[in-house]
Amino acid sequence: MTPTAGRRPLDALRARPNLVTVALVVMSAITWFGWFAREEYVTSPEGNVSGPYVAWQVLGAVLTLAVLVVVGARTLGVPLTATWVAVGFAGGFGVKGAMTDDTGLYLVGTLLVAVGTFVGALAVGWLASLPGRDDAHA
Repeated sequence: MTPTAGRRPLDALRARPNLVTVALVVMSAITWFGWFAREEYVTSPEGNVSGPYVAWQVLGAVLTLAVLVVVGARTLGVPLTATWVAVGFAGGFGVKGAMTDDTGLYLVGTLLVAVGTFVGALAVGWLASLPGRDDAHA
């Protein structure tokens, strides 16, 4: 019988916080590139321009990050999870910005993405960790 036999998956993750941290950062960055790789500006018949991202891309990214936050919050805790998810997601944004922006304003955008992601991840993490939402019955 192996040392992890009979243990729940979250217990195995809790035993490896460094692995969870790296996974959160990498998967959050991949979330940025995966959902926002396609940029398209659309001009309506009235001449209004929208883009570069559409609602389904944003919704997909938010839902993906929410899953990462819920799993991370149950293994690392809410504040650490929010921090690492924000670092990864904003890092993805910053890398893309550094490659395409000549003005340097991508740094401001990166900071805003980091703060927004952190606050959103805190909210999702705390909601997921409310009493009655634990994995005790899993």
